[in-house]
Amino acid sequence: MKEDIIKPLQRQLLYLLTQSQPTSTQTLIEILQGLDQQPSYVRTNLAQLKKQGLITAVARGQYAVTKTATAYLQGLETKVAMIQATTFPYTLLTTLFTAIETTQRTRFNVLMNTLGFGKLENGSFIIPGDRRADLAKPLQDYQANYRMYLVTEMTPVFSATDVARAWGLTTVAAQLATLVDQFTTWNEQRIATTSDNLTLLRQYLQLIDFVGAYYVLDPMLPKVLLTDDWVGYQLLRAMIQAGVAIVSASKAEEPYYDYFDHELLKRGQAYAND
Repeated sequence: MKEDIIKPLQRQLLYLLTQSQPTSTQTLIEILQGLDQQPSYVRTNLAQLKKQGLITAVARGQYAVTKTATAYLQGLETKVAMIQATTFPYTLLTTLFTAIETTQRTRFNVLMNTLGFGKLENGSFIIPGDRRADLAKPLQDYQANYRMYLVTEMTPVFSATDVARAWGLTTVAAQLATLVDQFTTWNEQRIATTSDNLTLLRQYLQLIDFVGAYYVLDPMLPKVLLTDDWVGYQLLRAMIQAGVAIVSASKAEEPYYDYFDHELLKRGQAYAND
């Protein structure tokens, strides 16, 4: 399972601030109170995001996202785009731990898992794409314990069994199946609801929670490494379709229209129908 340092409420706040910035604390509270988020908790999470360098106060009670937050959000989009890639390099890490560095090795293995790497039988770690620039900070405590390479192809070529073993996909599939059940129940309730813009926006924020949970669970590997019926692809497609439906239902004449990600109608439609 990968790890996302951004909490669910923080993802929602980042989304709202990205769509309409700067935004006042009071507006954020008004939107999020409908999702049972207390004003004090909203303010606490805003303070945490500011401390992390993801948002900045542009005036008293007014916040906007920083370049760091924009890069984080773009990284999520890149992961989705990577699913469709047919050719790509791999980032390969070999390890150099001594026999007595068992604790460090264990911590390193956990870190590799949280970063979405697969583990090969020889103890090396691999992930699709050129991730070298992203890894400098997470791996700064292990500089003497690994070597990193960019490889253009794997020999022998990965089989579906190899991929499943390296990324523990049997366990991942079981975890995703639970998320599918939760999402399906929520989505059926959403479809049955006639909504104004504020209700639709709150539904979209709930959808962001599901997307965040999916992102943590699924290694989001390119389709060429897996079969088309991988549960993660099906779930992602269903979530994008739900997002497109919510945004399409928003009304320009009502408040909160600017908080919807209208670009999703362009970039999401292609994947949702793929």
